[in-house]
Parts: sequence; C-alpha cells; structure tokens
Amino acid sequence: MAAVTKKKKTAARKQLLIAAVIGFCTLLIVFALVSLSVTPVKYDISVGEVAPVSLTASRDVIDTVSTNADTIRFLISRSFFKTIHSVPLSFIFMRTA
Repeated sequence: MAAVTKKKKTAARKQLLIAAVIGFCTLLIVFALVSLSVTPVKYDISVGEVAPVSLTASRDVIDTVSTNADTIRFLISRSFFKTIHSVPLSFIFMRTA
C-alpha cells in the first residue's frame, strides 16, 4: 500500500512540474509578444530626408522658451498697434453697400 501511495505522489509531483513548466513557457511567450507590440518603431531619418511614413509625436511638449518669445513679440506688437486702435472703427470697416 505504501508503494502505491508513493507512486501517486510521484505522479502528482510530475504533473505539477509539467504544469508549472507549461505555465512558465506560456507566460514567457505572452510577455514577449506584448513587449514587442508595445515598443514603438524607431526610424533612422536625417535632416531633409523624406519620412517613409507619417510620424506623430508620442506626447505633447510645450517649448516654453519659444512660447515666452512669442508672448514678448505679441506684447511689443500690441503696443505698436495701440496707435491703430485710436482710429475710429468706422474708418477701418467701411461698408461699400
């Protein structure tokens, strides 16, 4: 009777080991497929070269230096156009009807 129980335990351990190996291999294959599908494609493009596909940015980035420079230019031009705003709107938007 002890020999039968020992064979059952050995068979159960063998089945558990096989199930663990199959599960690990499946997990490894799924991880490889997901990691390959998630990583972005990299292109080797130099300046002036036409891109083979339409490229889009992966995130929005604000260039604060250029934005501040544009703001300063806007404020300077606004002070320049204050003289135009002193002209009545009827002279600027004359209707020809």
